[in-house]
Amino acid sequence: SILLEIPISVNTNITSSTSEIWLQNLSIFPNPARDYFRINTGDRIASIDVLDILGKRIKKFKASQGKYYDISDLNSGMYYIRLKDEKEDVLKVLKLNKS
Repeated sequence: SILLEIPISVNTNITSSTSEIWLQNLSIFPNPARDYFRINTGDRIASIDVLDILGKRIKKFKASQGKYYDISDLNSGMYYIRLKDEKEDVLKVLKLNKS
């Protein structure tokens, strides 16, 4: 018989930070989007930047819960959505496909 040793790594660092869980749950919908997108956000996001694939900001929105963000004037393609807090610190960057 052949004995194989298979290394298994187990992550024992269980995150209990509610802020990290909150960040993981942020998402854009619909995605792909046609004319607008929304973010399932709490009140921590103050502003939203739309960046092209080179990282250049092409739109900026003031964030608010339940708001629709108009992207009807953008060409089809891939964009990055940068979510920032009131101190202008980046919380998360998400990808958005515009159809």
